[in-house]
Amino acid sequence: MDVSVVSRALNPGRVPHPVKKETRELILATAKRLGYRPNRQAAFLKKGSAATLMCFVPDVGHRLVADLVYGISEAATAADYPVNFFFGRTADDFCHFQQTLRKVPHAAAICYSPPHAQRAVEPRSVYPTLPTMEARCRKEILGYYRRRKTLLLLNLESNLDLAEEREIGAIPRIEIDEVSGGRKVAEHFLECGCTRFFYGTGRQNHPLRQEGYFSVLRAQGIQVQPLTRSIIRDMAQAGERSGIFVSTDLLALQLIGIMREERIPFGEKVLLSGYDDILPSAEISPSLTTIHQPTRKEGHLAVQLVQKCIAGEKIGIQRLEPLLKIRETSGGSIQGGDKLLGMEE
Repeated sequence: MDVSVVSRALNPGRVPHPVKKETRELILATAKRLGYRPNRQAAFLKKGSAATLMCFVPDVGHRLVADLVYGISEAATAADYPVNFFFGRTADDFCHFQQTLRKVPHAAAICYSPPHAQRAVEPRSVYPTLPTMEARCRKEILGYYRRRKTLLLLNLESNLDLAEEREIGAIPRIEIDEVSGGRKVAEHFLECGCTRFFYGTGRQNHPLRQEGYFSVLRAQGIQVQPLTRSIIRDMAQAGERSGIFVSTDLLALQLIGIMREERIPFGEKVLLSGYDDILPSAEISPSLTTIHQPTRKEGHLAVQLVQKCIAGEKIGIQRLEPLLKIRETSGGSIQGGDKLLGMEE
């Protein structure tokens, strides 16, 4: 095989004569088998750039963000890409990150969903919707993507209303399927013999989780009721088995305290599921059934996909399946296993 072909396959970046996908995959597999590790910095310095991956992630201290950072760091290290993380939670933070991208040599950018502009409806609306993207964040994203295609976005559709965002929606991204997560909770409750179904949400709306849950039950002709304190009090005397899905684990942990006050046991008459699988969910007693978002796997995949962007490949939208962790609040074990409706990490 010609040396120039091997060189173009091993060195990412759009080139005048790209290597066929099949040939590139063969060369990469052979290089891996032989233990070859490219000098990323040298390759990018030749083009007057740097191999660094620039990442914007939320400034929020919980497992979801930590696992995402771990995943990106692990995959970037394995691929010999230095990585810089920027943490923020406001539109100012996001725009500052985008301005930094214009000044600092780098290979690509990985961006978590930018902060929203406003909520489309009040948080406790019967028909919750997602907030819209702030105009200046939209401008920065589109400007970067038009200048260079080496951009990967994360978790847009679960945080922002993309109905009018056709150009933003066409940018490569990874989504964790929240509709699927809601469906898995409803299917689990049905399998457990629940005949009454409830849903609770807090100040932050998660309409995709709600839609997944409602859609399964609608197909069975079942109506979901909003959860109230009076309904909770009645559950102790009810003869039917009830399934309660709340939109986050934090809400579920609060609900466990309320149910204790009402002396209502979990796992028998009343089944409860949260969403997110934050660290206390497995440690509290009773341990909480929940939907695990595989953000560590998302971080690994993000680095793999952004390398394809660097190489000029089209990747579109990639989706990851969440996992249902069945624990004591819905009749499972203390730690709970992965129900095989998703992919293992």
